[in-house]
Amino acid sequence: MYQSNQIAKITKPKTMKNTYKIISGLFLFSILFTSCTSEEEANDISALELELSLANAGILTVESTTYIFKNSGETTKFIEDQRAFDFTYTGDLNYTITIGEAKHAGDDLIVTNPQTQEFIRLSHFKDLKNNKLQFDVEFSNGKKFYSVVYNSSSDLISDSEKCHDYPCRNVDLNTINSLLEFAQDDSAGSCKDVVAACARTGGKPSLSIKRGHRWFTSPESCSVECK
Repeated sequence: MYQSNQIAKITKPKTMKNTYKIISGLFLFSILFTSCTSEEEANDISALELELSLANAGILTVESTTYIFKNSGETTKFIEDQRAFDFTYTGDLNYTITIGEAKHAGDDLIVTNPQTQEFIRLSHFKDLKNNKLQFDVEFSNGKKFYSVVYNSSSDLISDSEKCHDYPCRNVDLNTINSLLEFAQDDSAGSCKDVVAACARTGGKPSLSIKRGHRWFTSPESCSVECK
């Protein structure tokens, strides 16, 4: 009996050690599995989804192109889920607006270049949920796009304090610039090769566009910073 008890006393700690090893192993495995799963989920997030998760001043979606208005003043352009480039326009944009606030289907809001009579016509406005506004766009160069979506806590159209003798409106400048960029055949102009080279090396091209007096032609000049 005495020997049997001694054996029991000796084998008991070994059993506990084995159990502890098993539990520890399972715990470490669960940590490694969770870590791998988190990394896989992170890798599944597209560049567009990642950019949209960051703070921004608004979003404009035209077909498969997404413009994200950054708080820095730049606009980031995505084609589908691929980043194209960041851009800013330099120089003042002169425009006039006709028609009212255009909140009802059938109403038009026309943004006109007073120097060249080029225009952007916004029509068929539809309020969506979560600060989204949908509308159609027609450009004087003949291009038309439907179901454009503006998503921002800021109003697309607002009253202007510059006009004293008659009612007038302002349209969100980020939206106008993005629509102009979209309607241009070659918004990058002479900088397109530099933009492409920067993107190929894994950089983020930032394009500065100097606007000319015409809206829908290639930019007057441009410069690129590869970040």
